[in-house]
Amino acid sequence: MTTTWRCLLTEAARQNGESFDQLTTTLTPAEADETFDESLGEYGGVPFTAWSDRFVYFPVGYDGAREVGAVPRHPCRTRTKPVGGG
Repeated sequence: MTTTWRCLLTEAARQNGESFDQLTTTLTPAEADETFDESLGEYGGVPFTAWSDRFVYFPVGYDGAREVGAVPRHPCRTRTKPVGGG
């Protein structure tokens, strides 16, 4: 499946009640829109970190699948599940 970090970040932000436009990110616009095929089992897209007022977003990959992980930006009582596999 072909995707971009912008698409995956937009979905992750939406799930947290945010939007891509609210994020400060290390991605350039070209890097955010670079397409990659997540089904190839290769790391797609460039590494990044993105911040909103409430969350920090980062790339997650396991067994060819790509997604965006997010953790609260500020200390809180939210527990983070393991990222990746193994």
